[in-house]
Amino acid sequence: MQLFYDSATPVFYDAPTSHYDSGAAEPILRKMKKIKADSRNLPVPNKVLKGQEVAGKLAANAALPQMAAFSATLLTATTLMDNDYKAAVAAADTAKQLFNAARVSESAWDTLYVQGAADVNKFGTTEAVRLSSGYPLESDRTPIGPLPAPANFTVTFGDMPGTLSFTMDPVKGAKTYLIELATAATGPFTQVLVSTSSDGVVPGLTSGTVYYLRAKAVGAAGTGAASDIAMKMAP
Repeated sequence: MQLFYDSATPVFYDAPTSHYDSGAAEPILRKMKKIKADSRNLPVPNKVLKGQEVAGKLAANAALPQMAAFSATLLTATTLMDNDYKAAVAAADTAKQLFNAARVSESAWDTLYVQGAADVNKFGTTEAVRLSSGYPLESDRTPIGPLPAPANFTVTFGDMPGTLSFTMDPVKGAKTYLIELATAATGPFTQVLVSTSSDGVVPGLTSGTVYYLRAKAVGAAGTGAASDIAMKMAP
């Protein structure tokens, strides 16, 4: 049996004199397979490797001299894609670091701002004096009683070394949230953060140290009960 591809000049696939037991067989035409070039689902690093491989094998391919110029063009395009991808990854990492730093700075500002309000309340003997500080006066409120403990208090690794992120369900009537910390489950707990939001970042921790944290909501009637304790090692 004679097998050959669909080229102008037959290229025989096996011995030209192969026969069936019943006698000689007619030649059978075998369709030549085409190159598969679907790269849509490849990640960029894989595309770079494949581009470098193909460009290298075509650069001095005696069987495909027509592809020499294409090889140079493909290598240039591969290098450009590689450089742009690496620059984009570096920019994304930088943006993430800047965003995390901004969150830490914002959390520190919130703590300082709340502390300033507490000091103005301490030293301001009249509402007029307190209002002169630039801080707004609180609205008249009817106390709703002690606030419940924050539910679903969760602590996770921060995005920067020495930080832990926290979140909890918002407590109705809460003006601020106190975050308390200890290095043992039994305490003693120390207040480390005052947050106006039910989520945030605790900075300034020691990497590798296990911390125990809890949260309390503060409203018109005072400080509510503590949440369940969450344990986490600082990254």
